[in-house]
Amino acid sequence: MYSTTFVTDRSPWKVDAELAAHEKCHRDQQWNQHDLLFPMLYYRAEVIDAWIGGGCNRYEEAADAASNGGRGYTC
Repeated sequence: MYSTTFVTDRSPWKVDAELAAHEKCHRDQQWNQHDLLFPMLYYRAEVIDAWIGGGCNRYEEAADAASNGGRGYTC
């Protein structure tokens, strides 16, 4: 299994349920759906959706929706 750990600037004891749910969406839905292609697809979405399009990465939007805004991205 890939993607069982995530990196955050928050202290481990300050990871709340919403952030955990956000990252769980990345792991359980996105990694499982796309397997080893996910990192490339995520990067592609970051370039197309955010950098070029000026919006939000579609994978972050989906994880935020699944976690009730758990990561708090502002796009």
